[in-house]
Amino acid sequence: MTNRIAEIRKARGLTLQELATRAATTNQQVSHLERGRRKLSYEWMERLASAMSCHPLDLLDHPP
Repeated sequence: MTNRIAEIRKARGLTLQELATRAATTNQQVSHLERGRRKLSYEWMERLASAMSCHPLDLLDHPP
C-alpha cells in the first residue's frame, strides 16, 4: 500500500530528520515508512500524524 507521508512532510516543509525528531524516531525509520519498506501500522500513523498536525487517515493514499 502506498502512502502520502513524504508528500505531507514536504508540504509542511519538514526534512526527514525534523519529522523523525517530532515523532521520536530515526530518519531511517521514517524513510522506511515513506517507501513502504516497513509496515505502516496505526500506531505509526498516529505518531506521524501527530508530528505533522494531520489526521492519521490523511497519510493513506486514497483511491480517486
